[in-house]
Amino acid sequence: MPSGPEAFEEAVSLAEAASNQGNLLEAVTYYRKALTLQPERADLWKTLGNLLKQAGDLEAAIDAYQQAVTVQPDYWTAYFNIGVVWQQQEAFDRAIDAYQQALQWNPNDLDIYVNLGNCYEALNRFSEAIAAYNKILTSPSHVAAFNHADWCKLGFLFESALQFDKAEEFYQRSLALDPNFFDTRQNRALLLLRLGNFEEGWQANECRWDGGNLAPRHFRQPQWDGSPLQGRRILLHIEQGLGDTIQFIRYAPLLAQQGGRVFFQCHPLLLDLLKCVEGIDYIFPLAVDQPLPEYDVHAPLMSLPFLMGTTLETVPAQIPYIHFTEPRFQLEQPSGTTLKVGIAWAGNSNYKRDQFRSTSLKFFQPLFEVSPTITFYSLQKGPASQDIASLPASVQLVDLGNQFQDFTDTASAILQLNLVISTDTSIVHAAGALGKPVWLLLDQLGDWRWLVGREDSPWYPTVRIFRQTQLGDWKPLFEQVAAALQDFKKNRDSRY
Repeated sequence: MPSGPEAFEEAVSLAEAASNQGNLLEAVTYYRKALTLQPERADLWKTLGNLLKQAGDLEAAIDAYQQAVTVQPDYWTAYFNIGVVWQQQEAFDRAIDAYQQALQWNPNDLDIYVNLGNCYEALNRFSEAIAAYNKILTSPSHVAAFNHADWCKLGFLFESALQFDKAEEFYQRSLALDPNFFDTRQNRALLLLRLGNFEEGWQANECRWDGGNLAPRHFRQPQWDGSPLQGRRILLHIEQGLGDTIQFIRYAPLLAQQGGRVFFQCHPLLLDLLKCVEGIDYIFPLAVDQPLPEYDVHAPLMSLPFLMGTTLETVPAQIPYIHFTEPRFQLEQPSGTTLKVGIAWAGNSNYKRDQFRSTSLKFFQPLFEVSPTITFYSLQKGPASQDIASLPASVQLVDLGNQFQDFTDTASAILQLNLVISTDTSIVHAAGALGKPVWLLLDQLGDWRWLVGREDSPWYPTVRIFRQTQLGDWKPLFEQVAAALQDFKKNRDSRY
């Protein structure tokens, strides 16, 4: 049996042969044997880590890479490989630490910045992701390798970081490579609308049917082209969420003023509420077995701003346009109440940006402390309403949400409130359409419909917008809202 250096060389030779033949476990065994003889060989620790990674033993692979950098602290490729393994396991914080270690020894390697940017983006740390990607953008060879999807990804990243000019630049680069790439077309359409460029944005947003996210429906009659209706029957149909439906049903009276007879296929939860909208001749629920009435043309509800040429200056904002005046029930009002405030904090969890727009009830605590004569009413429905059970016993919150059967119940509560405070949910649209004061709590980017940098909304004159100044940081926003609530109550008290 060989020993010493000969044993080491034989073990390495056998390991390499096994690896070349695809016998990973055998190769691992021989490399381990070699490393017991010469544990100072950082390169072999790294090779062992690569084999273990290939074999799927990721924990052992990381241990091997760690041995490599223990032996050779400047071994940046071993740090890089540690980052790759953590990144594959979606342990992005750990991956970032490893990539940062690699950069200490090789600060100019762009592949490290690519992976670092991906990790920051996965954690929604957009500014740091942009700093990493900006390094890559200085390399002509890397930029030349970008495809249309890469440019689209960068465009959305820069848009998320509120760098809208850069976002437009990168969307244009994506479209130059593939004019039909749906993700870029859709993202750019919403960017145009976010920036108030309605003339181009509405038309661009008609691409929303091309991506497969919305299932096109087939109708016997043609889609309306925006020409005068003059007695024709137009069938309006919903396509997206409850808030979208409430927002865009405002066009029904305008269609009636054109001489159109308006038929509306409505979500069942909104049926009783929206039958109070002027101009609708016939409203009926969306149902599989529901036959359509005879009609001449049809229109998706969210195509109406495009078909009617809505600009930022001509948004139809005559409120209330939901003329619902008789509540189904009376709110409980504890003795001493001087102000009734409804709150909601979470939307539909299936919405792709829900992690940003929704929050936790715990952040409302500064509002609960403003005055004992303010009674708060929860309008929240769904799993998020379970947050109420975790409130301190000192907080008086009347839970209404679980009593609501449809949006007419919600509207019945809103009509009796002095103020509604909510994250970006359909409740904001309902309160705005009813003409009630409503404070909208937005994440840093917000949805396209709330535009950029505004505290008001052209869609709802009674909306006041509070925006995060840093993504995910709700605390300063709620402190600002609490101060505003104190002023609101003081001003109201002075009038009575």
